Amino acid sequence: MKGLIRAIVFVGLMIIQTSIQAQEIQIVDNRNAPVSYAHIVINKTQGFISDAEGFWNVPETIEATDTIVVSCMGYKPDTCYGVDIPKKERIILNVKEYQLSEVVVSAHELEKKRLTLGNKRHNSLLAYDQGSEVVTFINTPHSNSSLISISFFIKKVGLPKTPFRLTLYYVDSLSETPGKALVDTNIIVKAKKGGSWAKYTFQKPVKLPSNGFFVGMEWLPNAQRHTGKKIQGTMIVSNRQILGGEYFYETKVSSKVFYRWFPTRTWQQRPHILPAIQAEVEYYEGS
Repeated sequence: MKGLIRAIVFVGLMIIQTSIQAQEIQIVDNRNAPVSYAHIVINKTQGFISDAEGFWNVPETIEATDTIVVSCMGYKPDTCYGVDIPKKERIILNVKEYQLSEVVVSAHELEKKRLTLGNKRHNSLLAYDQGSEVVTFINTPHSNSSLISISFFIKKVGLPKTPFRLTLYYVDSLSETPGKALVDTNIIVKAKKGGSWAKYTFQKPVKLPSNGFFVGMEWLPNAQRHTGKKIQGTMIVSNRQILGGEYFYETKVSSKVFYRWFPTRTWQQRPHILPAIQAEVEYYEGS
């Protein structure tokens, strides 16, 4: 009899645990559209990212007193608590009203110039965990400059077709680190194939600040898992896309490159790496 009771209790606990593990919440916006790759941070220490359709698998370790912040570029963040999670099927983020700064051109006849800025060398491999971000500084060539497109060199190794998030920031005037978002929208980019440049072209030119800007990428989750592969004598985890770049081993060389881990949001400088990221910029000479 006792053995039967234990068995019933064990099965009951397994059913409860399975139901918790199986709970899935979708992150949507106020227009009922899925929010792709939203950040979910629990107590500022544990981070998750929703999938392309906005779904988040709720961890079984969540507690009633946990504070959960859900956020994404282009949306207002939302805070909820662990006690509310079992009752939720969706978390709604409100879309931010965002307008690009207008590019003003003089009525005089001016010659339009177009430049490609940034680093084109991509012999080295750069990869970080999902949610982590690397950005590089690009100097604005002219006061009337506007951004046309951004390109990233994605290596053949790993999973080159995994999507990633494009990020753009102003320069913080005090710390000279990435500041507030220059384009506060959720821009997801995906390479067509490895060993090539993945290019994103803006629908409208983006007015650039005169003191330069930061551009970068955030690594996102993928649906596949590959085992490590030995490349150039080093074992790497190839379950993500690999960004090309360049390493500087000379101590005198220093680049304005920063990264931050997820869910930690503090920028740290990486002065001896240079990601293969290029910006296509145009301006009107004589303006």
